[in-house]
Amino acid sequence: MAEYMTTREVAKYLRLNEKRVYSLITDERMPAARIGGKWLFPREAIDQWVAGTLRVPGDAVMDSLLEDLLVIQGSDDWLLDQSCERYRRTTGRAVVSARIGSLAGLAAVNDFHAHAAGFHLDDAEVASGPARAAGTCFVVTLFHRCQGLMFDASRTPGLSGLAHVAARNLTMADRQPDSGTYRLTERLLREAGLSRHDLTTVGPFSTHMDVALAVRSGRADAGVGSIQAALQCGLDVLPLADEAFRLAVPARLMGHSRVRSFLEFLIDDIRARAVDAPSGYDVSMSGRLETGAAGVAAVPEPR
Repeated sequence: MAEYMTTREVAKYLRLNEKRVYSLITDERMPAARIGGKWLFPREAIDQWVAGTLRVPGDAVMDSLLEDLLVIQGSDDWLLDQSCERYRRTTGRAVVSARIGSLAGLAAVNDFHAHAAGFHLDDAEVASGPARAAGTCFVVTLFHRCQGLMFDASRTPGLSGLAHVAARNLTMADRQPDSGTYRLTERLLREAGLSRHDLTTVGPFSTHMDVALAVRSGRADAGVGSIQAALQCGLDVLPLADEAFRLAVPARLMGHSRVRSFLEFLIDDIRARAVDAPSGYDVSMSGRLETGAAGVAAVPEPR
């Protein structure tokens, strides 16, 4: 049988004065029933109402999800996706990923919206802005990869770089501003004495494959992306930059068994491709573990 409390009893139960209880009833915020001119409060309903108003810190919410799934946000990468899929098949544990760009991924970790963030930014970018999350994280190098200028030589023969794209007024497939590839493109443009105002762009696109498909279909003449994406779409590619692709993991989670087993699987799986690494990838540095925004104070590799 349900247990009911009077106004005085519920006020004592919640350590409130009776005036405050009446105020909560008037605002229709507290569960109550008016029977014969008297307010009654089901104890079970009051307990559920209190639990429903409980404020839980964001880190506690994310940490509790680890029992069911691992959330990775950040940069898009083909090799990381392949390893995560093998982890799902091998362990039966879920990994959810969102390709929102390097900066947005680090911000998601900082805001307790992700357990890890994939990113490829230089140290100055990691240490500032939304990427400051990496300052409270361990940073694991997964691999190095090459990004290049993707194009179809049958349509745009002799393409020699971004300056050539601008000079010929070709259309570039652009990435979202929070992505590491967008920042890389800006840096390469500056080095060439150019800016985005010198380019005609279409997009933005959220993945390397989306950029490659835009070029393949003729929607764009060129785009910056991974060597692997270009080759998968049958495109020509001019190498532009080699970069480290890293995973930022909050320090508080590094000791968690689910996180630790995931990282061990990931590093072992990537290292297993040392002999026949996919085009555009170098896995020789896989597993390097660092702390701090700029990767100082290196600590031993995880085993």
